[in-house]
Amino acid sequence: MNMTVLLQLLAEALRNFAASKQRTVLALIGLVIGTSSVIAMMNVGKIVAVEALRSFEKMGTDIVTVSVGRSSGQNAGPFGFADFDAFQKQVPHLTIAAPVVQSGGTTRYKDVDLQGIVTGASDTFADVAKLRLTQGRFISPFDGNLPFAVLGANVYQRTLQRSGSGPPVAPPKPGDTILIGSLPFTVVGILESYDQNPMIPVYVNGSIFIPIQATPRLGNFEGITNIIGRMSSTNVRQEVSDSINSFFQGMQPPRSAQVQTAQQLIAQMEAQAQMFTLLLGAIGSISLIVGGIGVMNIMIVSVSERRHEIGLRMAIGARPLDIQLLFLVESIVLSFFGGVIGCVLGMAASYGFAASQGYGFIVSETAVLLGLVVSVIVGIFFGYYPALQASRLDPIEALRS
Repeated sequence: MNMTVLLQLLAEALRNFAASKQRTVLALIGLVIGTSSVIAMMNVGKIVAVEALRSFEKMGTDIVTVSVGRSSGQNAGPFGFADFDAFQKQVPHLTIAAPVVQSGGTTRYKDVDLQGIVTGASDTFADVAKLRLTQGRFISPFDGNLPFAVLGANVYQRTLQRSGSGPPVAPPKPGDTILIGSLPFTVVGILESYDQNPMIPVYVNGSIFIPIQATPRLGNFEGITNIIGRMSSTNVRQEVSDSINSFFQGMQPPRSAQVQTAQQLIAQMEAQAQMFTLLLGAIGSISLIVGGIGVMNIMIVSVSERRHEIGLRMAIGARPLDIQLLFLVESIVLSFFGGVIGCVLGMAASYGFAASQGYGFIVSETAVLLGLVVSVIVGIFFGYYPALQASRLDPIEALRS
């Protein structure tokens, strides 16, 4: 097919659309809804994913988290404070590191349950997690094993209701005494509300922080459970991971450890976001298929109405292939225009979503390209049968119709 014939077919398709405006509009509506649904859902998925990654990256991509496992040897002791000191000396490229101990025990204040998670932490934890305080101070390097406590925002802001009758209890403030187990601890600080970082394995807002060296006083001390650090550069991620694994394998007896860096978590989040976006696109494609069925129905009606024209074309020498191309081009052009309009509306819908949520607007080239390509494919797929039906008409029967 040369360019002249193609241009003639395009002009013929546009004239037929102009002659049957109502039918063309009805066919376009289905395609526009389908294409705009695909593009809007995929673009919204992209916007949400990018926004989630952006907020995560603001918290820092230089974080490394170590989950300390059990020793492979029998009767091995817990990972203690001396082991952590050796860890800091033997693992390079860590500018700061903080040990964490998740401890048990009930927490009470004036005979009311505080519902807080007891977490042993060092003074460096505030710098690693970038914590801020509204009152008082955080754990100090001079606290040692003294009974001091810092409350997370949710623990402090929660209204304390007695189990029986009686007025609610105001939350503790710096200077008040709380009970952890049977031991009294003095509140020395209140944390500001914290946006949870996926790399920080501590529920900060719901925690009651105590000096890490005071955790053995609560009993059942099982050692340091996590180490959270910040690397000197994200370029040394692999070196840091290898050094950490070598340190734990070199202990006597060797100990297991799970190392996770922010880059690894970002890669996992990007993969999940991509799957989520494709899933949204697949859901939106259902409406595009429905629009394609509408195109096929309208093209079949067009073939029925133009039987006399088809018979006349065949009578003066048109081949079945020419008739088939005539209707197939009409279907493709119709689908293309529907795809273009759907792209505009889909982008407008995703822009409205981003603006309403306060997100930055992003155009997903994949969504636009996929929407246009799929709409044209739909036009070819659903337009092929009506075009084939038109090309198989008997010229004499068509002229008699």
